[in-house]
Amino acid sequence: MRVQLLRSLVAFLVCTAFVAGVVASDDYESNDTQETATLLIVGGEDLQTHTLNPDGDVDWFRFYAREDEIYDIFTTAIGDNIDLVIEIYDGEGELVGDPLDNFFQGEPERSSFKAPSAGQFFLKVFDYCDTADPPCNIGSSDAYSIYVFV
Repeated sequence: MRVQLLRSLVAFLVCTAFVAGVVASDDYESNDTQETATLLIVGGEDLQTHTLNPDGDVDWFRFYAREDEIYDIFTTAIGDNIDLVIEIYDGEGELVGDPLDNFFQGEPERSSFKAPSAGQFFLKVFDYCDTADPPCNIGSSDAYSIYVFV
């Protein structure tokens, strides 16, 4: 009887862990590559909420810019389990400037970016904590929201 109860408990815990991992992703997956980047509407009113889960997850976004226009990139509602890093790429896939990582774990990132040309640009968002040594503190949330304004 105890063995059967123990087996049932183990099966329940394995199923719960699997479901928790599946539920943790967001509505915008899969945006794990530049080719599958989620469109961000510059100045859009709909705030997109994303997660960086599982460990090593990367989110890509794309937006259209005009030459010499200044764009403000903001993140908000940062989970306490992540330290966001944002890289900006041009339409050719070349990194534009230095990565944005101005704040700490659980704090929003924000920066301004002057488009060197007109066209499509990409944002690569990832978690510094996935590669940190020593590792970051473990929190309970890996969600964030992102938007771009002129």
